Amino acid sequence: MGLLSLLVACSSPAGPNLLVISIDTLRADHLGAYGYDRPTSPNIDKLAMEGQRFTRMISPRGATRPALMTLQTSLPPVLHGVRQNSAIGREGLPTLAGLLTGQDYQTAAILANGGELPWPGFQEQHTVKRLPRDVATTADAITILEQAKPPFYVWVHLMAPHAPYDEHPGEADFRDPAYAGPIDGSSRSLLAGMSGNPAFTEADLDNIRARYDAEVAHADLQVGKLLAALDHTGHRKDTLVVLTADHGEQLGNPQPYLHHFASGYDAVLHVPLILAQPGRIPAGVATETVAIQDLAPTLAALLGVAAPSSWMGRDLRPAFSGGDLPDLAAISEVEGGALVATLNNWAYSRNPRNKGYEFAPIQNYQEAGLAGPPPVLRMPDRKLWQLDQDPSQLQPAESLPAEARLEEELRRFIERTGWPGTIDRVAVPAELQEQLRQLGYVEGSPR
Repeated sequence: MGLLSLLVACSSPAGPNLLVISIDTLRADHLGAYGYDRPTSPNIDKLAMEGQRFTRMISPRGATRPALMTLQTSLPPVLHGVRQNSAIGREGLPTLAGLLTGQDYQTAAILANGGELPWPGFQEQHTVKRLPRDVATTADAITILEQAKPPFYVWVHLMAPHAPYDEHPGEADFRDPAYAGPIDGSSRSLLAGMSGNPAFTEADLDNIRARYDAEVAHADLQVGKLLAALDHTGHRKDTLVVLTADHGEQLGNPQPYLHHFASGYDAVLHVPLILAQPGRIPAGVATETVAIQDLAPTLAALLGVAAPSSWMGRDLRPAFSGGDLPDLAAISEVEGGALVATLNNWAYSRNPRNKGYEFAPIQNYQEAGLAGPPPVLRMPDRKLWQLDQDPSQLQPAESLPAEARLEEELRRFIERTGWPGTIDRVAVPAELQEQLRQLGYVEGSPR
């Protein structure tokens, strides 16, 4: 396996090792550590108890590659150029992987869902296609961790709980056995309900959420295996472990949309963040609003490496070291259409051109035997929500001070980044295009 040779021989440690585990489509509020009542995440919950849990981490985009490129570059999608899952992005940008490679870290990415597009800065990238994909990805990552010599940066990206929802016999199952509706976890049953053919019932949505939760539990099992491997190798104490996600999943909050690409609602943007290293990261809870773009500068600082001046994120260490982390809104986009500013329990949406996005590619609808174009989700313009009172964002709130503050944060973001900028629609190889389409990643047309 090509990755092993990279991680076996390297120079003396420059700082702690780094293991980043990102989980595709993982909502923060479906984890026990974030208050969820189903036992979906015992391993993640234990990690959260041992380290620092951030209560409100916000994704820059409800799409995998744009969000994860922000994680690596500390830039919003409008600046790193990856606005869609099929985009290459701007060349020559400093990345966390490139920075650590330059500091004698051996760097490897093991991805269950990353396509074949490059992730700049990694010495090796391995996209796992064997089934079951997360199990295979975890096995490959464990082999690497068992062979690794410090210092290393290993990034593992797991696929579950991304739809369609697979069953995992012998693992957690939260479904009501009496359910007899049309939802079977397949893409077709989900697309049909989102299209109103027939419309979802509450029992349907309960079944969907139960299937999603079982996939969360499946991902949690893989996290447990990775952490056990670190313990087995003796690297746990000298490894900074990061647990996060690219984005969440709407799951009908609000109805009828289930997925993420077309959405800027909090169910999609609010993701977990846990930092853990025994003896270095204090156990606790940080309540400040933070963003995925803050992660790379924070990790660089914790590893003792200077961050590039081009990075826009903040060093979050003051949030758990007794310092002062000023309140700043986290800004998210729905490609070039809408912007959302989130600060504490407030979210504010701007969509001045009333731009919307189809729920899924038209080809996926046709293959599912569904007539007509897919429905369109449009984020509202100038809408404010109070998330602690209305987590599903069903009723707009009224607060002139909050709206004025978030409007000003959006104004500064636009001034600094030139948003909406341009959309990179670079053609990708046909094989990869087909892989992306099967995942629903050849994005629906904007309207």
